[in-house]
Amino acid sequence: MLTTQALSTGNKIKQKGKCLYAYLPNKDNNEKREIEWFGKVSATKTVFQLNRDKKNPEKIWNGKYFAFRAQFHQLNETWYASFTPDWYISYDGYKESFYGYNDQLRF
Repeated sequence: MLTTQALSTGNKIKQKGKCLYAYLPNKDNNEKREIEWFGKVSATKTVFQLNRDKKNPEKIWNGKYFAFRAQFHQLNETWYASFTPDWYISYDGYKESFYGYNDQLRF
């Protein structure tokens, strides 16, 4: 579902050597991206949100991406993968925000 779609569509963000996969904006709508989430019930989840400056709507305030970190572990000669949900916060829509972690606490 999420991991298959994120990996297969090339939605990877490089982050200083960390393996972070995030949903990028669609080409037709670069302000907000939603996907259908399937489980016990179906729902819609916002996986990308671009926020504009309130004083100057032409400027980008930040971008919030639903993401996950992939880690690979070898135990007893068998490889395992673990995926940790995370957020990627950018200050211009692409570059990582230095204050992103503190900003995400307010979302």
